[in-house]
Amino acid sequence: MILAHGLGEGAELPLPEWQLAWLVAFAVASVFVVLGAYGERPRLDAWARGRRLVPVAPSTVRVVLVVTRTLGVVWWGFILSTAWWGNENGFLNITGTWFSIGLWVALPLLSVVVGDVWRLVDPFRGLADAGAWVRARLTASPMSDPGAGRGSGAVAVGAIASFVWFVLAYHAADAPRSIAVYLTGYTAMMLLGAARNGRGWVTTADGFGTFFSVLATMGIIAHDRESDSLRLRPPIAGLARLPTRATIVGLLVVVGGATAFDGFTGGSVWADLAGDRIGWSRTLVASAGLVVAVTAFAAVYAVAMAAVAALVREPRRPVTVFHGALLVPVVASYLIGHYVGRLVHDGQAVIIHISDPYGRGADWFGTVDYSIDWELVSPSTLAWIQTAVLTLGGVAAVLVAHDRALVRHDPHRVVRAEYVLLLLVVAYAAAGVGLLLGG
Repeated sequence: MILAHGLGEGAELPLPEWQLAWLVAFAVASVFVVLGAYGERPRLDAWARGRRLVPVAPSTVRVVLVVTRTLGVVWWGFILSTAWWGNENGFLNITGTWFSIGLWVALPLLSVVVGDVWRLVDPFRGLADAGAWVRARLTASPMSDPGAGRGSGAVAVGAIASFVWFVLAYHAADAPRSIAVYLTGYTAMMLLGAARNGRGWVTTADGFGTFFSVLATMGIIAHDRESDSLRLRPPIAGLARLPTRATIVGLLVVVGGATAFDGFTGGSVWADLAGDRIGWSRTLVASAGLVVAVTAFAAVYAVAMAAVAALVREPRRPVTVFHGALLVPVVASYLIGHYVGRLVHDGQAVIIHISDPYGRGADWFGTVDYSIDWELVSPSTLAWIQTAVLTLGGVAAVLVAHDRALVRHDPHRVVRAEYVLLLLVVAYAAAGVGLLLGG
């Protein structure tokens, strides 16, 4: 079930300090092993092309997208209806479980493992495309090219920032009516933007869609438009082709810092800071803490990039943007590692809610009496899974950093940059596990 303040596990995990030390040691050792075996030329871009699975004609893609996005629009409308007219108790309504578990844990996990699943069901693109189609028919003109609108990337960063603030700082984030107001406002912003700037505006302005597409570059399945085919590729290889945009770095920093903040709120230090605050007083304190966490996450990255730029004698801003790809596995491991327990346990609530989504006493599929199995995964097993996720994320980030450094920097100076990038990744990995200990 959704908690009033945050999504994380915090101090619930029995993770001793020696495991943290083991993680750091393993990450450092793995880095040297990977770098020693990897060679002196970049490989990810070649791997990113992958192996052809099945041909997919453009007409097939269009039909599939029409069907899946129509289903996405229907589902989005259904969730809005449960938020507005379902039971006001968030424990009895499907809205909170879908909002916190489905949207922010399950979909990112699927994106990392498989690929861009959000693209298939994106309700905002579905509605924008439908609006553009209707307009084209009424004006007897062809549908406009879905290009990105100016400033849409910054909108996406702001959209994600609003989401993490709502979930982690707002005092009434567990209330279905609050979620209804947020989702309705978010939907209206996307549709108004598409109406004013064209349907392509949604592609880069939607914070969820942008974030999921960034995570999807780690996935093993990709659609190659040049060959009109689905291709199978090694994990993380797609990061070699991640667009180098400052807004993507900003989005990753926001999510990474917010996830770190959620971990910090599970500890005793935050309990002393927040005290017994309720209502807007707690919102103000949590908002300040969230800003500090995001700023700290960004500052660590900025300092590291400034050091890299100085060592390789290149301008700081291009270097900062270019190396943003290493943040993707770091942030993905933060997100999945921190929230996988919620997915395993609270995700089972979907079995209950699917029979009574509005929380009005229905039993459509006979599952309302289902009891969540809290022993499905033991706490110790879960702790090891989370530790493994964060460790693998760190190793993946080092591999990406090494590959990108070979692509970007002078061969005579690349080693200097790699040592800084190594320290950066190890620091993030160690901090991630430390936060699992409850701050």
